[in-house]
Amino acid sequence: MVGALRDLIQFLKLEQTENGFEWVSQTNMFAQVKQKSSKNMSSSKNIISAVGLVVPIAEITIRKRYITLDNALMFRGQHYFITNIEEHPDSRNFYKVTAAAITPKICSVQRRTAELDPVYNRPILSDNTKITFPACVIKEKAKTEVETPRTNTEQSLVIVVPKAITLNVGEQITLGGKVWRVIEPYEFDEWKNEYEIIRNDDA
Repeated sequence: MVGALRDLIQFLKLEQTENGFEWVSQTNMFAQVKQKSSKNMSSSKNIISAVGLVVPIAEITIRKRYITLDNALMFRGQHYFITNIEEHPDSRNFYKVTAAAITPKICSVQRRTAELDPVYNRPILSDNTKITFPACVIKEKAKTEVETPRTNTEQSLVIVVPKAITLNVGEQITLGGKVWRVIEPYEFDEWKNEYEIIRNDDA
């Protein structure tokens, strides 16, 4: 039997704006949110990527409505990345949604677009346009190489973005006030894209 839905959550949708993409609240709805306790930490984590992070999860019961893995949820100020949606075992009128508690970071990329010159019939590049988008950091590592007279530290991150967002190998993105370069795409999933990005610090 499904219990009472007493937790107020926000239903989020990724929307394209003039300057990029952002998560936008579509509606509030009542749900039943079960967050795993620290006593059961081994079962309260959920891998949201084949390459990386394991984070606390919640099992959220909602009434059946249109919802996909393209959406996200917000509960008590915490962003939840949806990893699974299934019919509730106790009632066909409800969904059981599994979601990972992870906060997306705001990233940006500079891009130029090509427009056709109507007079000379040739492409003209536009000025750089800043495009912002949300990304979840799911894996982080650093490698330090000591070379006299300086030390080089290479930092590597893997980020997850909604499927609507695509990045190109070699593009530079800004994340956390630092500039990173895209080196490897993982775009096989139906609902999300993953990218490995790196940066080098010389000391």
